[in-house]
Amino acid sequence: MGTKSRADETTAKQPTNARRVGAQTMKWIGGATVILSLVFGLQQLGSSITESRKRHQQIEQALVAAQSQEDAGDFAAAWGTLDKAAQAAGAERELQVAQADLAMRWLETRRGADVQTFDANKLLPVLVRAAATAAGARKADLLAHVGWAQGLRSYENDFRSQATAYYDQAIQAEPQNAYAHAMQAYGVLLRAGPNEAEIEHALEYSRREFGISLATGRGHDFVRELQLGALCGHEDLREGKYPRVDAECLAVLNGMRVAQETLSAQVLETTLTLYSRRLAPHIEFTFYSRRHAPSVDDNTEKVVESPALRSFLGASSPADHLATFSWLFDRAAIDPSKNYMKEYFRATLLEAAAQPAEALKTLQKARTGVPDGDYSFRVAFDDRIRRLSKAPHAR
Repeated sequence: MGTKSRADETTAKQPTNARRVGAQTMKWIGGATVILSLVFGLQQLGSSITESRKRHQQIEQALVAAQSQEDAGDFAAAWGTLDKAAQAAGAERELQVAQADLAMRWLETRRGADVQTFDANKLLPVLVRAAATAAGARKADLLAHVGWAQGLRSYENDFRSQATAYYDQAIQAEPQNAYAHAMQAYGVLLRAGPNEAEIEHALEYSRREFGISLATGRGHDFVRELQLGALCGHEDLREGKYPRVDAECLAVLNGMRVAQETLSAQVLETTLTLYSRRLAPHIEFTFYSRRHAPSVDDNTEKVVESPALRSFLGASSPADHLATFSWLFDRAAIDPSKNYMKEYFRATLLEAAAQPAEALKTLQKARTGVPDGDYSFRVAFDDRIRRLSKAPHAR
């Protein structure tokens, strides 16, 4: 009676077996769930990697396209390309760096199809944001360009207040920053005057500041553009009212010639404009009434030396004047139809260098190229040729 039957034992084991089967099933389901989760996770990872690669390719394409547009001088199009890519891809560091770099170069050149409507306001937020997270030389460059942009916005205030504050911050970040020192000097030169003491102070200050910038070797062309642009760009300076400024400008150009520096297109344009302003002929007209008719030998017009011309001719040694002129003008891509102007300027410098015979030959050779429509130069050529031909030492 105390012994269980086999049927009873079998009945007792059934729940245990069922539990084992259930446990195994749950383990299998759990394992399957893990596998499915892993597969799904891998799919998501793969999709994420694919999206990341796609986004990276889009960024690379945008960077290449923007660089190509910038190289072609279309800064507005390059800015639009990067801005569109940034909106699509978000705050990607590569795009932020590229935008900040483009903003700085655009501010330096202000070139492109929209140069007449150039607006620094749209560049400022990018520069300010980039400067906030930068350090060292990079931070200094960005702060200097923020100052430059502020100066362009408030040009009527002569690059004061906010611009100067940013230049100071840039120099604190990097004491020898080429851009901040050059931009500061440009502003001081542009405000120089009206008395000679202020001019001398500005020249001394700018000489030191531009010297610091040039010694770094960074942004060389831009620094020279600022230096010569300031020396030639002030309204009063363009009229030749300050002889010391002409002397400083010619000293800079002569030093560049001796050092055989490269000349950017902007520097060449600025200096050619200076020579053209100073050496262009000034014609004085004399009018007679009918009661006082001039004799046959009287002239109704003649070439006169303006104070600006006399000052300019005396601002450098004759030899350096001629050498620097040739270094600049003989390499410039001057329209052949305007070659007579260049040769008239050369003759002016030759005569000032006590070489009247060479001056006369130069004028006689170039006279046939003067168009009938350029009355001032026709009068100037004929007057000078007639005068030099009468000089005994010119024969």
